[in-house]
Amino acid sequence: MNEIKKLFKRESLVSFDEGPHKYYRPNGSEIPSVSTIKNFILGDEYADVDKEILKRAQDYGTDVHAIIQDYLETGDLRMPSDDIRKQIAIEDFLRIKDRHIMKHNLCEVMIDYELRYAGRFDLLSMGDKLILIDFKTNSLYPKEALEWQCGFYMMALNDMGVYPEEAWCLWLPKSKSASWHKVEFHSNQECLKALEEYEASVALPELKFV
Repeated sequence: MNEIKKLFKRESLVSFDEGPHKYYRPNGSEIPSVSTIKNFILGDEYADVDKEILKRAQDYGTDVHAIIQDYLETGDLRMPSDDIRKQIAIEDFLRIKDRHIMKHNLCEVMIDYELRYAGRFDLLSMGDKLILIDFKTNSLYPKEALEWQCGFYMMALNDMGVYPEEAWCLWLPKSKSASWHKVEFHSNQECLKALEEYEASVALPELKFV
């Protein structure tokens, strides 16, 4: 466990701009995010959603993620008072956490694959098994998106020398009870092929990444 945590203490070559939510190489060129490549593969499922509705949904998800992250990192629980649906989501998280999530965790860590894409995984749970966990608040369970998203995270983690045995999703929708799902993620080979197709589609120029 300590050896794994040491791997994440290495200084990253990737920088992140919170405002536009973009990743950059040391030379200033932008790195595509895992979400960008996922949308290239599957299409943008939110392309036709009203921007105001989409922003409210994103803000809700961000708040729920932040409360969970604070709790896992500090042990302090900040129960939301502004939205009963958030309270129910956090109560559901606490109920499921006791059965599935270990005490030793890494939360919201930025990773990249050879400076070719970057992203942040929600949780790496370290107990009897090393498990990658993602939290989702979508109204519909995003099965295909998770299979690609976790696949790309796994490929980047494997490149670091970290090998989670499984990937799971804690689904916390607003209108239904929370549920716990195993993610059958895409293999490194499938993800690498998709990455190469994405790079070919955007006609990347020759770049010196460092």
